[in-house]
Amino acid sequence: MRTLTVTGKGHVEMAPNQVILSFSLSAESYAYQGTVEALNLKVEKLRAAAEGFGVGRSQLKTANFSIMPKYQYHERTREREFRGFTASHDLRLEIPFDKETLNRALNAIAASGSDANFNIRFAVAETEELKKRTLQAAVADAAAKARIIADAAAVRLGGIVRIDYGSMDIHFVEPDFDVSPMACKAPSTPETDIEPEEVSSSVSVTLVWEIGDLPSV
Repeated sequence: MRTLTVTGKGHVEMAPNQVILSFSLSAESYAYQGTVEALNLKVEKLRAAAEGFGVGRSQLKTANFSIMPKYQYHERTREREFRGFTASHDLRLEIPFDKETLNRALNAIAASGSDANFNIRFAVAETEELKKRTLQAAVADAAAKARIIADAAAVRLGGIVRIDYGSMDIHFVEPDFDVSPMACKAPSTPETDIEPEEVSSSVSVTLVWEIGDLPSV
C-alpha cells in the first residue's frame, strides 16, 4: 500500500476571560504554634480582602502549605543550632477578567496588610473549546497540504489510515506584576491599565493517507 504522510499545524488564539491570581504568604517564629498563628493571620487578612471585592472566602484555594524547622550552622562548633520555624501558604484565586474587577482586586490586596507576594496569569475558561479548535485547525492544515501534494504528484488521495498527534502546548499570558509593600501605605493605589495578550494554543497532527493512481482518461 502506498501512503502519503503529512503533518499539519494548528494555532488558535482566544482573548482571555479569566484571571488566575497566585498568592504566596510566609511567616517565621521560634515556636511552632506562633509560626502557624502568624501565618493564619496573614491568610485571614487576604480572605477578608477577597470578600471586600466580592469574592467568597472559600474561593481562595490552598495550592501548597508547608512548615519547616530552621537551623543555622556554626563553623566553629560544626553544629546546627535550631532557630525556629518557617511556614508558607500558597493560595490560588480565579476571577472573571475585566479591568474594573481586576483593579478592585489589586487595590484590596495591596491594602490588606497580608504582605502577600502574588502573580497574575490570564487564561480562558473554555479550555476544552480552545483545544478542540486547535485540533480542528491542525487537521484542516494537514488536509490542505495533502491535497496540494497529491495534485502536484498526480496521485489520488484515498482514505486516512492513521492519525497521530502529540501533546498540546497552551500558552497562558503571564505578565510581570509586583506589588510593593509600600503600596499598602500609599494614600491611594492608582488603577492599572492592563491589556493582556491573547491566550494561544498550538498542536501538530500527523495524518497518513492511502494514495493511488488517478483514473485514466
